[in-house]
Order: sequence, then structure tokens, then C-alpha cells
Amino acid sequence: WSVSIQERLMSNTLLNAIQVQGIEISDNHLPAMAYTNLNTSYKLDMFGHNEELFFNVQNLFNTDPPVSPNIPTNFNPQPVQNVFERLGRLYTVGVRVKW
Repeated sequence: WSVSIQERLMSNTLLNAIQVQGIEISDNHLPAMAYTNLNTSYKLDMFGHNEELFFNVQNLFNTDPPVSPNIPTNFNPQPVQNVFERLGRLYTVGVRVKW
């Protein structure tokens, strides 16, 4: 068996580095975010090859991306799309075979 946990940290940052907060934009900060991934695998030798079953959960705690209130063309706050996880929790299950 193999189990690993990966933590992806993104520090707080500016939404737009060019605009001046309080003059051109009301709130130019995005908070720090952390996403946790879980990876498990189990090695088999059933069919004469090196088989491996794996299971992966990305964004284990289903952390929502920060919302940007400063999109001028839309009155509804939108998630920041370039850096942060937008899909939510994602599961992957599979088999790897080495010939």
C-alpha cells in the first residue's frame, strides 16, 4: 500500500497588480488558500505484469475558490478563475499496467 497527502498552498495576493486599491478598485486582495489532495495505490501481480490500483481525491475538503467582487461587467460575484480550484472535489480511480 502507498498513501500520500499533498497540500497546495497559495499565499494571499492582489487581484490586479496594476490597479490602486481605494481609487480604481474597492478590494484588491485575495486570501491565502490551501487545497489538500489524497493519493492511494496498491500494487498487484495478478496477470504477470506490474499492475497498480490507484485512487485519488483532489480538493479533499471541497474548499471553494475565493470570490472576486470586482468584475465590472457583472453584478454577481464570480470565483477567481486563473489560479484557484474551480471544480470542487474530484475523484480519480484507475489501474496502471507496466508491460
